[in-house]
Amino acid sequence: VTRITNDVHSLSDVFTAGFITVIGHFLAILGRVVGLMILNLKLGLLTLVGLPILLVLSYIFSSWLREAYRNTRSKLSALNSFLGENIQGMKTLQLFNREESHFADFEQLNSMYAQAQRATIKVFALFQPSINIFTGISLAIVLWQGSAMVSSGELKLGILVAFFALNAEIFQPLREI
Repeated sequence: VTRITNDVHSLSDVFTAGFITVIGHFLAILGRVVGLMILNLKLGLLTLVGLPILLVLSYIFSSWLREAYRNTRSKLSALNSFLGENIQGMKTLQLFNREESHFADFEQLNSMYAQAQRATIKVFALFQPSINIFTGISLAIVLWQGSAMVSSGELKLGILVAFFALNAEIFQPLREI
């Protein structure tokens, strides 16, 4: 019952908000990339050099997160199943004086669920900083190259500022996807 409830809720999230959000994020990324190319083709292409690396990282981390979430849901299902059976059979447990052994079993299941949750958090904690590092590198490269272009008169400062703002906004939807 827990798995069905959780899976139906997850599917509901995907089909209601998730699907629309992902499409919106992809369109936002596409629009910003087009905007970057219109502002300055050279800097736009320079920005896109790091995008494949980010996509590969996102793919790798998403597979790790998917497995971690699956493991967490499985542990939660086992924990809820155990609780449901023990609540229904409370009188029998008390009759045979099995409360302590079942409490130990509960502690073990709860510990396994907590470990699965921590593993999920660790994967997510690695993913966000890696995206931030590549975002920072991309912004630094654009700033370095753009400032050289402004110094040589090849680019106006206002265009560089607009480019920098658009570049920074490309990576936020990627994080959320």
